[in-house]
Amino acid sequence: MYINKFVPVYTLLILIYSFNASAEWTGDKTNAYYSDEVISELHVGQIDTGPYFC
Repeated sequence: MYINKFVPVYTLLILIYSFNASAEWTGDKTNAYYSDEVISELHVGQIDTGPYFC
């Protein structure tokens, strides 16, 4: 089948892009910002009919 030829290519591209983490989430310095905090909990909800992410 035609699409089966491209599945390995798409898989490789997805893997390459998944390892490209931005500095904000890895603790690296970017724009003179550094954080050594580790995200251990995620909170989402709604305040005044608007979503929030914490």
